[in-house]
Amino acid sequence: MRFSKRPLIRLIEVGNAFSRGVENFKGTPSKGNCPESFGSPLAILSENGPSGIPMLRIVPDGEGWDAIDWSRGSVINQVLPGVQAFLEQGTDIVFVVFDPEDSYSELAAPLIAGKAKEIRVLTISVVFLPFSPKENFEGLSAKEVLSEIERCSDSIFVMLPDASSGVGGNPLAEEGFQQGRDAVMSLVEAFVNLLDVRTDLNVDLEDVRYVLVNAGVALLGTSKASGPGRSARVIKETMEFEGNLSKELFGARRILISIMSGAEIEVEMEELLEITDAIQIKAGEEAEVIFGHGTDPSLGDNIQVTLVATGFPER
Repeated sequence: MRFSKRPLIRLIEVGNAFSRGVENFKGTPSKGNCPESFGSPLAILSENGPSGIPMLRIVPDGEGWDAIDWSRGSVINQVLPGVQAFLEQGTDIVFVVFDPEDSYSELAAPLIAGKAKEIRVLTISVVFLPFSPKENFEGLSAKEVLSEIERCSDSIFVMLPDASSGVGGNPLAEEGFQQGRDAVMSLVEAFVNLLDVRTDLNVDLEDVRYVLVNAGVALLGTSKASGPGRSARVIKETMEFEGNLSKELFGARRILISIMSGAEIEVEMEELLEITDAIQIKAGEEAEVIFGHGTDPSLGDNIQVTLVATGFPER
């Protein structure tokens, strides 16, 4: 068993993709209630990010937004100092959530991710695409925008709304944004669970860095199931990779797995082997698999699997 402190995770939202239309995402402007080194009146420190994680919002409705001539230089001089101050408070992992509809976000997100990576914070960018990945916007293709944010990050998760909802082609549909928020919430919570230090054999920060540093596009799957045949069902549902742009596990070079069970029916060795073997087969024999397992009383009779995969060949 390995013991370690719980890693400090933070979240930065660039634009409004995550909190658009969410009334309970209250924020306090960093000027006044936060250290002066946060600097920018555009930075808002959220009171209640997902799973209680501190969240810095870089938002277009911040005080002074319209008065600024947006350019690479203005982001570097007026935004990045506050970002650095936010992250230097012992941050281990930061999620940079990117709104691709906003031209300012398109400019600022790569710079913010690059600054986080520069100060050796594990930088995971999350892009929610409320459009087809083949579409263009603001004169750039989705592929060009994704390539730039990927270049500046350690890893990138690309999320899409559920096509069955009928909102995939309409970036203004509130249902699509709700799915994006849900996807981000699930992603962050999955990492919180993945790094739970209470587990019997925990996945630690060193493992996460090993899999995600300079890893490019990543894939996330998570699900839980109970009752007879729960391990088979949780494998199937986890590997559906709901919300991910890509859904193909084969070719991954490194995989992290967290397997948690409730106190009512703890995970058995047979179930552990069934889950890890199935994932290994699906990924290919070359994939390196790291897994942890433990008990979470809140799961009851459920078993929950979280899977993060990286190291894919260029697609």
